[in-house]
Amino acid sequence: MNIVSVPDVVTDVAVSELKNTTVTVQWNPPTTAQNSLPTMHYVVELVAKEITRKRRDVTDDVTKIRAERSPVVVKDLDPYTDYTLTVS
Repeated sequence: MNIVSVPDVVTDVAVSELKNTTVTVQWNPPTTAQNSLPTMHYVVELVAKEITRKRRDVTDDVTKIRAERSPVVVKDLDPYTDYTLTVS
């Protein structure tokens, strides 16, 4: 596999339509340099932080979603759970 170029970062990542178990994530695509290829897909990554009350342990539950374009609806989220979100 040859990596021709690495795309710039996406901008203006935002969430909307936040519901109990779903959220809509949207972003603006990176600007394309003259000599780079178009972005083929994006990866939306959600990291759920879960704290075990008895032990106070913190564990991470990572979900990765491949998306062709913005926006994307993320489903099957756990209610009352904090998530960290990135789009690359």
